[in-house]
Amino acid sequence: MCLSNGPAVLTKTRILVHDTTMPDGTPVRVLAYQNSAENHDSGPNAMIFFVPSAAPLTERNFIPEALEYKGALKQMEEQLSPRNRGGLFLLGMNMRGAEKFDYGKYEVVAGRPVDAFDLAATVSFAKRPNLQPWFREFLAAVDPGLSVVIACFDSREMFEADPIFLAYLPTDETNYHIPMFDGHDGKMPNPEADVRRDHFVIFGSPGGRQMEYLNEVKWDPSGRPWFLPRCAVGMKIEMHGPNGDMIVPAATVATIDVSSQWRILDRLTTISPLQK
Repeated sequence: MCLSNGPAVLTKTRILVHDTTMPDGTPVRVLAYQNSAENHDSGPNAMIFFVPSAAPLTERNFIPEALEYKGALKQMEEQLSPRNRGGLFLLGMNMRGAEKFDYGKYEVVAGRPVDAFDLAATVSFAKRPNLQPWFREFLAAVDPGLSVVIACFDSREMFEADPIFLAYLPTDETNYHIPMFDGHDGKMPNPEADVRRDHFVIFGSPGGRQMEYLNEVKWDPSGRPWFLPRCAVGMKIEMHGPNGDMIVPAATVATIDVSSQWRILDRLTTISPLQK
């Protein structure tokens, strides 16, 4: 479940949020987002979510080596589900406001919302969405402190999309931001709507379960790349509630373990990505 430009069926959403350190020692926050998508629009479509990055997102925020771990979020979900329990540069400003680039099966536009709409209209024909009339107005209303990710695709059959991994410096280090704003019927999203949540959300946490990962491209002697957490907690969030993204205090996540991870549900707060 997330936001799309045109009608689509989006299911099996998995989200990972954690703080880590890049190989050069830079502390960053990593967000990974994945779902299964089926396009119901007359042409290509786009999945959209927002990221509270201190500087506008650029291609350099996205982690191409993560595409060697396309199954990582699914592997984490399987390990964390109850039935199974047992050289990136980030500090430079994007003077253009938004950038366009390929990432796995997507053609991505990322950056400040006010600059992203026009650039999305230049996506290659095979993946260029028929931008809805409301889309420009909607992006203009988004909080200017957020970056937008517009991941363009075209598939008439349900497929498990490539996970999108990105690293960024957050505007708010005290809270983890979870993109959950919903609307995928091709109409102007309603921030006042009551929506159904159906996400598996994962957090890196030192008290969590130790994770195992499989590199699907080549053998990796390290066993764990820098953008994936050593230990994690995670849970299925299935509920109805007000539309919006969600935040949870990072301090809460840091102090829980597998047995107490459900405390996260009590600390979740819904926030709107739109300007107040």
